[in-house]
Amino acid sequence: MRITDLTGSKKFPVCAVTALTFLCGLSAASTPAFASDQSGGNVNLSARVKVQCGLESTTLSVGDDANIARGAVFESCNSNRGFHVLANHRALADDERVRVIYDGATSELSPDGISPIQFRGGARHGAIPVAIQSERLQKQLTVSFALTAI
Repeated sequence: MRITDLTGSKKFPVCAVTALTFLCGLSAASTPAFASDQSGGNVNLSARVKVQCGLESTTLSVGDDANIARGAVFESCNSNRGFHVLANHRALADDERVRVIYDGATSELSPDGISPIQFRGGARHGAIPVAIQSERLQKQLTVSFALTAI
């Protein structure tokens, strides 16, 4: 698995980052064992980790014959501050209604084409169930999802 930032550029494999972090910690922790009796055993180790967030999903469509579509969204974000999930879609007519059920919470799509779906607090990693329900669509509606890290 590779970490991908919001620009889509590839970063170091997760296993390489984990191995490097472990080796740095191991060498820092073992240093007092080789020191003289007069040295202290305290080591301060800190690291800055870049916020990496991503969201993968299949594009879901409703309309024509189907007024409901189901799928899953895979969230991955290491920010403890969380992130916002957004839905991108075509503009809705006045009488069209579309609901998104994201991880059990329901929200209505905005008529303008970009809709806030949910705030997700804390770091997350995993698949989330999602469903789209529509009423009175005049033409097919395709919904894709994105996130904005905080």
